[in-house]
Amino acid sequence: MRRASARSRPPGYCVSDAFAQLADAYAMRIEAARQAQLEGRRVVGCIGADVPEEPILAAGLVPLRIEADVFAPSPAAERFGSGGHPVLRSLVARLLGGPYQFVDRLIIGTTPRNLSALATLIRELHGRDPAFARFEVHLHDVLHSDSPSAGDFNRSSLLGLMRQLESWSGRRLDEAALGDAIAATNTTRRLLREYGARRVTGQFGDGVAALQLHACARGATRADFTTRLREWLLNDALHRADGRPRIVYSGSNTDTTACYAAIEQTGLLVVDDDQDPGTRGIGPLLDERVSPLEALTADCARRAPAPAGARFASRRDYLQQRLSDVRPDAVVFWSAAYDHPPAWEYPLLRAVVDAAGLPHALLDPMAYRDAGLFAGGAAQLAVRLSGGPRERAS
Repeated sequence: MRRASARSRPPGYCVSDAFAQLADAYAMRIEAARQAQLEGRRVVGCIGADVPEEPILAAGLVPLRIEADVFAPSPAAERFGSGGHPVLRSLVARLLGGPYQFVDRLIIGTTPRNLSALATLIRELHGRDPAFARFEVHLHDVLHSDSPSAGDFNRSSLLGLMRQLESWSGRRLDEAALGDAIAATNTTRRLLREYGARRVTGQFGDGVAALQLHACARGATRADFTTRLREWLLNDALHRADGRPRIVYSGSNTDTTACYAAIEQTGLLVVDDDQDPGTRGIGPLLDERVSPLEALTADCARRAPAPAGARFASRRDYLQQRLSDVRPDAVVFWSAAYDHPPAWEYPLLRAVVDAAGLPHALLDPMAYRDAGLFAGGAAQLAVRLSGGPRERAS
């Protein structure tokens, strides 16, 4: 492994303390956006995996992924009653009185489709509730298809997003700025892929650290964190031996690290995943040989298939490929009670895992407020695997 010279390291950099630095960066990522705002840059909250960062960066704005936390207490505002979608309730609570109340604007993607309801809710309350009046919302709708009509739709949707960003920033989005933003995000994707290839061996941190790393590689500190990640990979600073059984997670998105923490406390190790905050969210590299608009349009159709909107056959093939690449010891599924697409496809994906001869567990779909109940199925799987792990991925 090639070693970077001490001269090339950022000030204060300590190779042996990579995971502590990662945890600190994760804890401070929202504060970093606040600081950017204090320095005169507007912060754009992004909800949903389909919101592209490149146009936001090109406009000189700060993208900040807005994450739900269904395990955290989420006091219900009187206006919403006692029921409702727990993810949407969490997002609203965290926007109004939680860590994201400072954001200037919101872009909401339409995958999964229930996020559209959040945009409608905020728009409807603009005129009736002063707390919502400050959140100007843009709904970004894309189709996950490579058909010509879908391409036309996505191109038009991207142009609409760019016009909105120009209005918010007062800056014209030219091809040079968009090209620079695409080059920057491609660099990050390459590094995340390199980390992911090492992670599957079980020797480069746990699933919690991986989710922290993916979150830090976006937003206000992307450039600095990309530099730090490159250094960590050059110096093998993320290497950490771990003999726990290696699992792949598949199912509902886990915006925060709480779900993985609960799973890994049972003695398992999440080394790969089929969800947007993890491996699936890295996405393919954008084509830097074509115009930025065409590259972004093509990206809408080339993303890894997600439960919401992808054909079952595509989802089956995607999981088969992940299992072939990772060669895990087992698979853990979770279909949250409010998240229907993963539940619909579970029998098909379970058959894929059975055909691969792998043990698996389905976690309690109703346990999104009880970490112990949530991890019960994982604990049982850990006991089944205690006889010894399978052959490690090479």
